[in-house]
Amino acid sequence: MPGFLLHSFVLSLMPQAVRGDSDSWKAADDVEIVSFSQEAGEPVQLGGNLWGKVYAGRMRFKDGSVHRVAIKRFEIKRFEFKPMTDEKAEEYQDAIDGLRAAGVSLPKMGMVKLRKGTVFGREALQEDEWVQVSQLFGSAGGSKLTGAERLVDLTDAQRVEAAQNLAKVANAGYLVPKDLFGFLESGAPVPFDIDLIVMHGRHPPRQRAESLSEAVYSLSLGVEERRRMLMEAAMKAASDEVRAEFRR
Repeated sequence: MPGFLLHSFVLSLMPQAVRGDSDSWKAADDVEIVSFSQEAGEPVQLGGNLWGKVYAGRMRFKDGSVHRVAIKRFEIKRFEFKPMTDEKAEEYQDAIDGLRAAGVSLPKMGMVKLRKGTVFGREALQEDEWVQVSQLFGSAGGSKLTGAERLVDLTDAQRVEAAQNLAKVANAGYLVPKDLFGFLESGAPVPFDIDLIVMHGRHPPRQRAESLSEAVYSLSLGVEERRRMLMEAAMKAASDEVRAEFRR
């Protein structure tokens, strides 16, 4: 049976929860196999972006438990860092770990190296391949995350939480992307898309503060009263070094 390598991280996969408790976390060594789901012999595509396509899959643990997951295959033709090297996969995992440590409400996700021969629809992988594995949302097993058009429907409370997450991205050392969020069917924003975070890498506080200001403005949809409210929320969540840049 084709194997896989799981980067040495702790992976949490609770399919319907954005935030899990400590009991839901499993160690990498507990994973037995990662596989793609199929319908009529074809992989089930959930979505994608310029960096790759996302497919439905399953992760089975040694205790027999199985969790539905989303598996992102990076599009090598479009991927700036081609091919996806061990070093670049390490940068992705470092970003995931750093964002989580900073308190960003990331879904459960991690980098996995699938082995050559892993079944993908009617074919098999021709070489080892790094993929990003993350939780699925919703009982039906779909990703349930929609695009930025849902920004207009957010409540003030949801915008405040989103602004706080943006500040925590800056705290982690990264530029703050405007399109960080996916949206659940309930409308709740989920920090999800980390490709731009990894691409731009870590930056000094001034640049992070500037990107935070721009991202908050985008979140406010240009409404000045709302922008002030969101900046206040972001400043409460921001680190001292990020806040200091707004006082210069």
